[in-house]
Amino acid sequence: MSLSFRFVLLVPLLTILNFVKTSTAMEPYTVTLEGICLPVEKDLQHHPENENTNSLSSKMRFNGAGVRSINIFGWDFKVYVAGFYHAGPDLLRSTDDVYEAIQQHPMQFDFTFLRTVPQSKVTEAWERQLDHSVDYHYEQYERDRDAFVSSFGPISHSGTVSVVLHPCGRTILVDQGTPKNVIQSRDFQRSFLSMWFGEKAVHQDLKEGLLSRGSGMEKRVA
Repeated sequence: MSLSFRFVLLVPLLTILNFVKTSTAMEPYTVTLEGICLPVEKDLQHHPENENTNSLSSKMRFNGAGVRSINIFGWDFKVYVAGFYHAGPDLLRSTDDVYEAIQQHPMQFDFTFLRTVPQSKVTEAWERQLDHSVDYHYEQYERDRDAFVSSFGPISHSGTVSVVLHPCGRTILVDQGTPKNVIQSRDFQRSFLSMWFGEKAVHQDLKEGLLSRGSGMEKRVA
């Protein structure tokens, strides 16, 4: 086979490979869990005030997700889908990875509810979850805990509440698209993260899901 003939065959092949590579890179996809679509990349929308936003990555990357279920009289009721995003370059696979990353990059937790939840149940659920799972306490913890719980109202079906943590220590609480409160405390961030990744994490399967990058979940082109 002559050199010129090999070149003729090679050019179309390279063109095809380049098209496949370009198409794959340009097609964002979502991870679907319990019918909830979670984008693998999203914009960081809630910036702390008085901070140079140019120093922060504007993209939040999907790190993992899981379902929170409660057992009532032997029946499992699925309450919400939790999605975990961060602006760092690498997948966070362990508790230590998470604690290290929050010192450098913003993080966001999205909780999308699978049922309508009234105000009283929202308050009760957060209080129980915090009291059961947080393993890091500090002098002002009770004050910050109460501020956190009081920030969220009744949740509609498919409603999402978000917790956005910034390296400066500021935590922005967003109730179904509306920023409701800000807690300025790195200690509170450590407490909040311990609820999901600490020794008494809300649920082991949920913890593993948040660190899984959607392993085993359905993926769809957005």
